[in-house]
Amino acid sequence: EHVVALTSAHIHAMTTAAVAALTTAQVAQGLNSDQVAALTTGQVQSFTVAQIAKLTTENVSAIETVDIAVLKTNQIQALTTTQVAQGLTSDQIVALTTAQVQSLTTAQVAKLTTGNIAAIETVDIAVLKTNQIAALTTTQVQQGLTSDQIVALTTAQVQQGLTTAQVAALSTVNLAALDEGFDINTAFNVVGVAQRGVHGQKAAAELRAQRNRLGVIEVPDGLATQAGSDAAEEIGVDRIGGFVGVEDHRFGAAQIEVEFAGFEDAVCAGIH
Repeated sequence: EHVVALTSAHIHAMTTAAVAALTTAQVAQGLNSDQVAALTTGQVQSFTVAQIAKLTTENVSAIETVDIAVLKTNQIQALTTTQVAQGLTSDQIVALTTAQVQSLTTAQVAKLTTGNIAAIETVDIAVLKTNQIAALTTTQVQQGLTSDQIVALTTAQVQQGLTTAQVAALSTVNLAALDEGFDINTAFNVVGVAQRGVHGQKAAAELRAQRNRLGVIEVPDGLATQAGSDAAEEIGVDRIGGFVGVEDHRFGAAQIEVEFAGFEDAVCAGIH
């Protein structure tokens, strides 16, 4: 009860050793949000993992952003799922370092509010481990993830992290964002002879391969025509046939097959 009686000035004056010596009961029942806000960075860093786990959700919210940013990764991991769900603020999430975000347990990730999911910096979302990505709930994916965050995802995160349920939960805008950064490059092998590659960035921008809710690349006719025309111009022949058909499951490479005059077959490959 004496801890409750301490003023913010008293709390601020405590040594880090004294802060670390507070019992979990004193932390849980004695400290108030004004006192927590008054703590210095050094004092916050001195909290034991047991003390961190006993902070009320109001006191977690009261931790200054400059202080949350210096917590050790084991202190971050000590936060309970209730503290994560009801205590952490979006400003605190923004303040987290990349290492701290990477240290979040899958249980903690699954308890982040949709607002806090949206607050994760793109540089941090890009380094989340695949099991952290897989831990996102469909609600978090549908209502929390932003298109910028989707664009920031790495190939490994998409291929190994996103579950089919998560892909199905993506909004139309975020499905479109999965195509951002798609690079369509064409390289040709005509009757076993490799030809000089043609860069298809313009075609990629104008005729973007669309991905449906099951994660299948669907190549529109226009893209095949563009790629075939590029190929014909590159190797100095006429294109006489369209593509046979292409689709690739789970975001791999795709092929466009084009028929050229004077050749039995030619393949334009390279939707990545």
